[in-house]
Amino acid sequence: MSKYFLDTSAIVKRYHSEEGSDFIDRLFAKAGAEFIISDISIIEFYSALSLKVRVGEIDEENFMSLRKLFSQEWWGSEVYYLLL
Repeated sequence: MSKYFLDTSAIVKRYHSEEGSDFIDRLFAKAGAEFIISDISIIEFYSALSLKVRVGEIDEENFMSLRKLFSQEWWGSEVYYLLL
């Protein structure tokens, strides 16, 4: 079983297609993969999405959909949180 620490940029790549997203998608497709994120990454993720709205990369509706998807995928799952 493999464990992976995901920083904020890796988490963003999971939800917004950009360079490196394919690699992150392959990690999530691995059977038995476990993921570790820091608690601050949650706030940074929302901040990164907000920036994408401000610069026009995503619209407000997409922002809300990505936030919901993030919450559904991470809260209550077997993710290890690194508390800083």
